[in-house]
Amino acid sequence: MLETWEGRGPHPRHIYLFPAFARSNPTPHHFMKRLTIVTAAILALLGVPAAEASTKQVTIMQDDVHLRHDTAATLDEFQALGTDVVKIGLSWEEVAPDGRRKPSGFDASNPSGYQWGNYPAVIDAITARGMRPYVSIVGLAPDWASKRGGRRGTNRPSSKEYGLFAEAVGKRFPNVDLWSLWNEPNLNSWLSPQRRKGTPISPSLYRNLYLAGHAGLGRSGHDGDTILLGELMPRGGTSSK
Repeated sequence: MLETWEGRGPHPRHIYLFPAFARSNPTPHHFMKRLTIVTAAILALLGVPAAEASTKQVTIMQDDVHLRHDTAATLDEFQALGTDVVKIGLSWEEVAPDGRRKPSGFDASNPSGYQWGNYPAVIDAITARGMRPYVSIVGLAPDWASKRGGRRGTNRPSSKEYGLFAEAVGKRFPNVDLWSLWNEPNLNSWLSPQRRKGTPISPSLYRNLYLAGHAGLGRSGHDGDTILLGELMPRGGTSSK
């Protein structure tokens, strides 16, 4: 996936291209030919010379571990580097209630039912330094919102429950306007099963999660926000599962 953003307003232009090669093992000649076509398409879509476009690119930084454990120093370094946007992954499993069964009476769309830890402080600190927070609502899923088997929290996460969680996140962070949903859905370490009898099924699982998450953010007042999709691992997993 290629992300190209133009401008620094609240809703920058964003273009996503997913080049796919018909050959399973393209030759260098075919690869370079198609890469040239993709590059030309990008420049045509942007409609600006390459030199001009470079002055408008948005710089995005992410380092979840240091952001969560050494927030001030990490953000000061990002700021000194001229960062525009700071991305942070907000883990569903981390903040949701534990257990194999969904707690009785638990309203998954209500932010008061979650333990947010220091996520709010980190996001506030990003904003306070004049940078834009970019929240990725990621798995893994809590046990009660996913099937048994495989890596815990990855097996067919409930899109319905994920949508409710996204709604709660949107309510908890009303000032965030840049989002993405799930992470690397083409890896079975994040989403499984990837295939069934050799046929890919993770795209359908991810589509359902994305649509539910998008709707959840919309219900919490974020329907006009930038909500990104894809975020694939450049090379998908080789597992047959």
